[in-house]
This record gives sequence, C-alpha cells and structure tokens, in this order.
Amino acid sequence: MNFFRFFIGGITLLIYAVSSHKMRTIWGFFKAFPQYYIPAAVIGLTGGLLLYSYGTVITQAFMSAAIISSNPIFISVYMIFLQGEKRSPSKIVGIILGFLGMLLIITNFQFAEFFQDDYVKGNLLVLAGTCFWVVDLILGKLVMKKSVQNLIVVNTEGDSHASENFNMKVSSLDFNLVTFLVASLVMLPYLIFSSEWNNMIHQSAETWLGLFYIGIFTTGIAYLFFFKGLESLEASKGSNFFYLKPIFATILAFFILNEAPSIYFYVGVVIEVIALILISNN
Repeated sequence: MNFFRFFIGGITLLIYAVSSHKMRTIWGFFKAFPQYYIPAAVIGLTGGLLLYSYGTVITQAFMSAAIISSNPIFISVYMIFLQGEKRSPSKIVGIILGFLGMLLIITNFQFAEFFQDDYVKGNLLVLAGTCFWVVDLILGKLVMKKSVQNLIVVNTEGDSHASENFNMKVSSLDFNLVTFLVASLVMLPYLIFSSEWNNMIHQSAETWLGLFYIGIFTTGIAYLFFFKGLESLEASKGSNFFYLKPIFATILAFFILNEAPSIYFYVGVVIEVIALILISNN
C-alpha cells in the first residue's frame, strides 16, 4: 500500500509538473539537495510510514490517528529549540497540553492496562513510525527555508553560485514529487523479492480503486496542500493542525468500522484543540 500510495502520488505530481512546465526547478532541486530528500524519503516516508502501517493493523483506527497527531509536539520542540522559531509561554503551554491530550487518548488513564492490552504493540509501532515520519516534515520545511536564503544571497550579493549552487525557490511540489518517487524506489526491491508481489497482482478492482484514491488524493494532492501551507507558516504552527485529525478519524471509524471511543478520547480531543489554538495564535 505504501509503495503504491507514493508511486501513484509521485506520478500525479509529475504529470502536474510537466503540464505546468516546472521540471527545470524540480531537476535543479534533485541535483542540489540530496542531503534533504534522501533521508526524508528513506527515514520519514519509507521507515516511518511502514512502521505506522504495521502498527495500524494491530490497533484501532481512531487510536492510530490520535498517536500520529502527536507529531506537532516533536516538530515544535525541534523548531523552537534547534531552529530558533519564536517561543512564548502560551506556545510552550500549548505543546504541553497537546502532549497531555495525546497521552489521555492513548491510555484512557488506564496505564497498567495500556501496557498489557492487545493493542500496546500496535500503539508503540504507530508512535515509532510517527517519530520517524516527522523527519520528512522537518526536512521539507528546512529545505524550503534554505532555498529562500539562497535567493537572498543571489539578489543582495550577486552570487550566482549560492549554497548548493541552486538559486530558485523550492516549492512543496518539488520536495514531495522527488521524495515520493525516491521512497517508491526504496520500497520496490522489498515488494518484488517478497510474497507481496503475488498478493499485489491478484488484488480486486475495488482494492485498486482504493489504492488510486489513496495515491492521488490523500497522498499527492494532500501533501502538496500541506507543504504549500507550511511555506507561509512556522513549522510548529502548521503541523499543529494534525491535532484535528483524531476528530475526523473518530467520526469515520465510528460510521465505517463501528469503533466507539471512550469519554476520555473526547476529553483528549478537546485538550488538543485548545493546544492548537494556543500555538497557532502566536
């Protein structure tokens, strides 16, 4: 599923790039910034989302969404303390509240049961995958920021050989198209030399329609919009919209999968929304 979501998503973005005459910038990005897109593809997309997908299979959908919504905590801490993003008391409080809301959703205040429950392995895999996947989001923000700095050097100092010899602005299209296709190449050998290849070619038409939907809409177009938003926002702010994910996941899991969360889940979601408001208003 992850191979096809990124392959189809990458091809979707490639078709758009070719039709919009943007391949020159994408090729320049591909040559100039391998130190960004390779770890983003290998660690963030391949490693992170494979762990996340395996974990999702053995836990509940709404719980997976709640755990992955904790990624703003890791992003905010990194960007504030290591990249110098503006910090304020309310932003710090928002980060702490977001963590507490996530913890409440995962554990339901049943800490002993959490570590004995059938879902604990899945929860831990989802959490590990989230930690890896954050690498993709952070590197995407950093490479777009660095390309802007290169443009400033070119415009103010006339240096046509700016850092990485790249004097164009990296867009969300550039970053996602390249990382999606690189991640697909990394996953391809595993797909070919395992039993997954036979499973793939015998899937139903309904499954293939689902894969194309995931690849085109929830991967290609969704990632493009998300990183486009990050271009004009601090990473710690933009990523906090993930706190809204459990709300949508819970609604869909209830109607489609008949998964009914406890009252603690709703309390945790309210706390996370408050955290989002606190962080985004600074």
